[in-house]
Amino acid sequence: MKAIKVESASITQNSKSSAPSAKTTFSILVTPNFQNPRGFMHGGAQALLVDMCTTMAVAPLSSEEFWHFGGLTRTLNVTCLKPVPGGEVVYVDCEVKGIGKRLGESSSVNSELCG
Repeated sequence: MKAIKVESASITQNSKSSAPSAKTTFSILVTPNFQNPRGFMHGGAQALLVDMCTTMAVAPLSSEEFWHFGGLTRTLNVTCLKPVPGGEVVYVDCEVKGIGKRLGESSSVNSELCG
């Protein structure tokens, strides 16, 4: 997924807990290799994009001793309201909602992925 660009990344300290949180915005241009035969972004490409972005959203919180491996997805859900035409730029806003020794929770909170 070399086509994914990081638009912004930030870390904030939660006032209710000692754990920091991270917010990251990614973008991707919908080129022909991400499109179905009708010229819209393929559903598999959309799911892959959400999977990659929510995994990469943990990066601002990682270090050599903590979450350096990236992890793997336990649950993934993508709902599309309308198709994304080829040539459009898609933005995905992600937030790390919680992170521990073995499990992190990251979500796409405001995605313009599907239109």
